[in-house]
Amino acid sequence: MRFSKIIFILIGIIIIFFSIRYLITWDIWDAIRKNRVNFVLNYLKHGGNANFARNHRWIVGPSEQNYTLLMVAARQGRPDIVKILLQYGADPNARTSIGNTALFYAAESGNVNSVELLVKNGADINYSYWPGSSIAAFVGEEDILGEAIFYGHVDVINFLIDQGATIKPGHLRLAERMLEYRKSLKSIIPVLRKHVFANARRVTFL
Repeated sequence: MRFSKIIFILIGIIIIFFSIRYLITWDIWDAIRKNRVNFVLNYLKHGGNANFARNHRWIVGPSEQNYTLLMVAARQGRPDIVKILLQYGADPNARTSIGNTALFYAAESGNVNSVELLVKNGADINYSYWPGSSIAAFVGEEDILGEAIFYGHVDVINFLIDQGATIKPGHLRLAERMLEYRKSLKSIIPVLRKHVFANARRVTFL
């Protein structure tokens, strides 16, 4: 009887432990979305995993596995939290099951500060994959520069170009197509055109 009581207590402790752990990990996602910087910092200072990931289901499209805290911060446009996560060892090149990285989400959000932090901490600026998306239909694959062009984030586009992002003819075609919806791209099209034509002449003379 005494032994069974001890077992019962141990089971109860285990259940409580995992329940608390679940609530903490759930709270960290919510804290990032609400930009609660101190909460995130305390989570990491007390041993929280900067590379913690879970599955994420979108309203439209397939769910993604390995959706990390850094990706959430990048997508929500939270550069202060992006910086802290990177300081605590978050992997800037971790990929979801679909192929997205934190830099994709930062380019989508348009927060140039997050983009700069990720690139300066080793995020692959020219990483690309084939998801069969609208961007890939123009560029041939989905990449970071294409993501920024698709959403019309000129500051991010300029930064990526300055940092040596590969510019393809498809990027120019995408910008010209998206100009109808993203008027901000008007200033960037001449820049893309200049790079594309310069690359074409370089190839011709090689």
